[in-house]
Amino acid sequence: MKKSIISLILTAAMTVSLTVPVMADRESDLQAAVAANNSALAATRDTIDQKTEEQNALKNEIAELDSQLVTVMSNIDVLKNDISSTEEQIVQKTEDLKVAQSDQDEQYAAMGVRIQYIYENGGNASWLTYIFQAEDLSDFLNRADYTRQLEDYDREMLTNFMATVAEVKDIKQNLELNKAMLEEEEVSLEEQQAQLNTLLEEKKVASANYDQEIASLQSEASALSSKIAEQNAEIRRIQEEKAEAARRAAEEAAKAAEAAAAQQAAAQQNTASNNDNGGQSSQQESSQPAQSSSSGSSSSAPSAVGGGVVGYACQFVGNPYVWGGSDPHTGAACSGFVAYVFGAYGYDLPHSSGAIAGCGRGVYYSDIPPGDIICYPGHVAIYVGGDTVVHAASESQGICYTSPAIYRSYTTIRRLG
Repeated sequence: MKKSIISLILTAAMTVSLTVPVMADRESDLQAAVAANNSALAATRDTIDQKTEEQNALKNEIAELDSQLVTVMSNIDVLKNDISSTEEQIVQKTEDLKVAQSDQDEQYAAMGVRIQYIYENGGNASWLTYIFQAEDLSDFLNRADYTRQLEDYDREMLTNFMATVAEVKDIKQNLELNKAMLEEEEVSLEEQQAQLNTLLEEKKVASANYDQEIASLQSEASALSSKIAEQNAEIRRIQEEKAEAARRAAEEAAKAAEAAAAQQAAAQQNTASNNDNGGQSSQQESSQPAQSSSSGSSSSAPSAVGGGVVGYACQFVGNPYVWGGSDPHTGAACSGFVAYVFGAYGYDLPHSSGAIAGCGRGVYYSDIPPGDIICYPGHVAIYVGGDTVVHAASESQGICYTSPAIYRSYTTIRRLG
């Protein structure tokens, strides 16, 4: 009978054990690929950030060059206006110089005529004759004063005209110098404008190149993100398939154990019909889950406890993990989950993973059947077969299947009954 039970359970477990390793290998490969793609994606995004920062700096340079170019062009316009105004002033001063020169020439000519007249008519004697021909002293003084005034006027007018000519010449010369200086400055600004235009074109080409690089990197990042999403979806599908395989194996193991238990109960009932009441009492004890002892283990557990525990435990898969919880219907921690499941079969296990590690008896992993308890540092789980355990894993995973069963270092494997 015991061999029949083990055979049924092993048959169910083999169904999973043949497929789980293949899925586990594929899952491992996918996880490695996801890690590599995530690393590549992070590096690509870092490069995008770096390129974007460089492009922003370049755009700031372009904006500054644009501002400088506007300033230079504005200064060139001002210079052109100044040059035009200076040219107009030069033209005006040229006309003023002609007028002043003409006035000077006319004054000089008038003086020449008077001097020539005096010379031709006896020089100073003529002037003296004119003075001494006065009728009286008052007339004499008037004639002398008139003569002096005429000479002073000629001299003053000639001096003024000469000063005006010199002043106009100086102004015209200064204007011409200013014009030459303004024209040189205009040439310099036009050279700056040409240099700024060249530099701006180079910067704009570089910015356009950044646009292409960033677009290419973003396309690469998008492709990596899509690939990662596909790989994660496949990983989830594999995990779901593994969990489903473990669930089916657990159900088959539970059914096999229940069938074997029913066969054993029927055989015991047939034997009990030939025995006395004491035998009937023994039969009742063997058909129910054994009650626990204070140590947390049982020496009279039925042989079907493993499959029954597995089937009972698996119905809670998907329920939440609650730290310190002891009822898997509403949420349980790892030790609370194991204690609750085995409590349904009469085992009074402590609500502590460390204490559970001291219950029952220790067995080797090579001998583990469904229903044994695997104890890890600070954690416990129930083995369901197919290299899979069911346990209250964590807040994010809840009560779930995990494969392989020894997914982390373990301290001991305990068997109750």
